[in-house]
Amino acid sequence: MLPSKKEEKLHIVFLPDITDNIHILNIHEALKKGGVQIHTWKEFKKFRYFFKVKIIHYNWIENLNYGSNAKYIISFIKKVMILCLLKMFNKKIVWTINNKISHESRYKPLDIIMIKFIIIISNRIHILSNISRQVIKDYYKNINNNKIFYIPHGNYIDNIKKYVLKKPDKKIKFIYFGIIRLYKNIELLIEVFNSLEKFTDVDFELEITGKYDSHEYIRKLTQLAHNNDKIILHFNYINDDELNAVIQSSDIAIFPFDMTSALNSGTIMLAFSNKRTVIAPLIGTLQDIKDNFYYSYSYDNYEEHKNVLLNTILTVFNDYKNNMEILNYKGEQAYSYVDKNNNWEIIKSGFLNLYNSL
Repeated sequence: MLPSKKEEKLHIVFLPDITDNIHILNIHEALKKGGVQIHTWKEFKKFRYFFKVKIIHYNWIENLNYGSNAKYIISFIKKVMILCLLKMFNKKIVWTINNKISHESRYKPLDIIMIKFIIIISNRIHILSNISRQVIKDYYKNINNNKIFYIPHGNYIDNIKKYVLKKPDKKIKFIYFGIIRLYKNIELLIEVFNSLEKFTDVDFELEITGKYDSHEYIRKLTQLAHNNDKIILHFNYINDDELNAVIQSSDIAIFPFDMTSALNSGTIMLAFSNKRTVIAPLIGTLQDIKDNFYYSYSYDNYEEHKNVLLNTILTVFNDYKNNMEILNYKGEQAYSYVDKNNNWEIIKSGFLNLYNSL
């Protein structure tokens, strides 16, 4: 196993190394428990650590600078040069593929070249969902399958301090949580909820909560929802404990992802860890789960997305009218599934096996 008590620790850089992303921090903690020594990029550049570090593990390196066109191109050149230098010094490169393509791609041809280059230069590719194998092959058909390692997204159960059972009542509360950005399709979500009352007599409420980085987008969303007292907007930062409490105050989470870029979802995993079922497009995270404790759909364009999302919500209403305990039951099933299949012993073993193969 890696490493034994008599062996020297494996030294790696796991990027990003400065983050508030709980999933990345959970990976760091699991690897440390597995005997892996994690260094920051700043430490790696020091002589004493440079030759100790064997592996550089990247997340989101394919995302280029979203500033000016010049910064976009400079970001591309800089990242290619760094990866080439790492290979020259015989460092092993591991890449986690999180999305099909950057959510906020400004120049798709350059993003595609970047991803193809990363696929070719990486020694190992970590996938979070099995459909990612095909995504990789769509970029580079000659990929060596032995480079690809499947390790699922870890759950958040150990990060949740308290569980509160929400008793079902006549009103169904939906929750959207996460970063408020254009690619999250939140305006589509509001448009669908603005039309819902025409199709049902079920009482409902939608809460949208999350931090944002565009005042203009927030003004647009606020204007869309301003005549609907069933939509509650909370565009502000809340800490992890507060977020878990908000999720548990709901009946079901809803995420209208953009399927052109979305591949995996930590927010779905967080909902499941909080014993909540979800409505979401059938992205990789859900495709790997064969149980039916969630609501999913597919679409090809914006208008179709609105229609299938509306119909999926109406299915939830119908299920709830037939059995008010159905959403809690599905939430319990979701929790049991991720507790068994996405626990951190599985995740830790997966990463150690991947690193051992290098």
